[in-house]
Amino acid sequence: MARPKSMDTRKIVSLPAELAQRVEDFRFGRRMKTEAEALRRLIEIGLDQEEKAQPKREPAEPGQ
Repeated sequence: MARPKSMDTRKIVSLPAELAQRVEDFRFGRRMKTEAEALRRLIEIGLDQEEKAQPKREPAEPGQ
């Protein structure tokens, strides 16, 4: 997955050692160059799964 040339938002996060190791194992298993790339991908995977798990809402009718 190509990363955008410009990243305009930074986040700092602390992780328990076990979770950090899981991220590193994910990165190594997929031969990703950076930990940041692995974290971005894991966040995308989690958000995609969350969206799939949420029931679809019907759009509100005008005037409601």
